[in-house]
Amino acid sequence: MVEPVQGEAGAVVPPPGYLARARKLCDQYGALLIADEIQTGMGRTGRLWGVDHPDVVPDIMCLGKAIGGGVMPLSAFVSTPKIWEALIPNPVIHSTTFGGNPIACAAGIAAITVTLEEDFPGQAAAKGEMLMEELAVLRARYPAVLSASRGKGLLVGLEFPSDAVGYDCAAALFRRDVLVAGTYSKARTIRIEPALDIPSPLPLEVLNRLEDAFKEIQTKRFGSDRCPVPDVSVDRATVGKFGRCRVAQTGRLFPKSSVDRGMPAGQRRLHRFRDRPGIPCSRRDGDWRADSQHFRNGAPIARHSGGNLRYNTINNTEEANADYLRN
Repeated sequence: MVEPVQGEAGAVVPPPGYLARARKLCDQYGALLIADEIQTGMGRTGRLWGVDHPDVVPDIMCLGKAIGGGVMPLSAFVSTPKIWEALIPNPVIHSTTFGGNPIACAAGIAAITVTLEEDFPGQAAAKGEMLMEELAVLRARYPAVLSASRGKGLLVGLEFPSDAVGYDCAAALFRRDVLVAGTYSKARTIRIEPALDIPSPLPLEVLNRLEDAFKEIQTKRFGSDRCPVPDVSVDRATVGKFGRCRVAQTGRLFPKSSVDRGMPAGQRRLHRFRDRPGIPCSRRDGDWRADSQHFRNGAPIARHSGGNLRYNTINNTEEANADYLRN
């Protein structure tokens, strides 16, 4: 039994070939490969299922959380006709009081329909790619605060040097109306898991507030919002595929043509998404006034969706495998 990306361990991505080797071993020894897609399924990682990234077909998939559309509690056991035959001699081994609940199933059908029709996997992939690049910039700028960022799609984990720093970051984000999810094992790693159809400006505002949180922690622990090691100069305007931008003195990204978006100057990080494929916008004319209403109302701009941001480069396969198993 494997998670295509480990959720509670902190969005740990397995090294390349890991799931394919697991499939091969199961075939070799006659074991079943069970994929736990409760957190990774329904488009969360940028593909409909987490196992779609390595193109591995499991024998059983366990689904939950997002399959209920955030409306109804729903889970599913999905398998092949041959494996289902094991229930014929004793079908009550998979009985459940609320199994087949019609309202929950209607919500599940609607969730699947919307996921496919609105291409939630594609949205997660495009937004996640942008987030990974921006988080890499923040990691280079605040290496004493952010140790690592990793994940796939919109299942993202941020790892900090200690539990205390992770707790400080989660608290600082909470004060800025950004809700993040911790992990069961440690406060050292927190997860960012927004809704897959999150309006395009909001992840950028999350990054803005995340940088503010890093500056606060930097000042608290080192007496300055400057890094204790030489800062890494990054020309963010070179991220051309994410929109043409100029860099303000604060180092933050602004659209070339600025309009009142309901946020104080220096607290906006908005790209022009008008010409970007793969990320639908509520408004495509570059005017984000409608979306900025979320900010003015003080609504949380990211949340743990219960089912439906980080980046990891694998340099040494053996070390990566060992680290993955330890987690």
